[in-house]
Amino acid sequence: MAFILALIFFVLCVINLIYNVFIEKYANGLEAVLVMGVTAIGIWLSWTVMKMSIGQKK
Repeated sequence: MAFILALIFFVLCVINLIYNVFIEKYANGLEAVLVMGVTAIGIWLSWTVMKMSIGQKK
């Protein structure tokens, strides 16, 4: 179950990152760094959960 939820969150974060890079226009650089940083942390966390879930299956 954790793998499925992490996979869904991973896909949403990647879509958000692509949207932010190519479509979104930011007011300043700080806003861009914060939004993309939080998205990158979400991608890393979901990737970590997916790896842990795969390792636990027997």
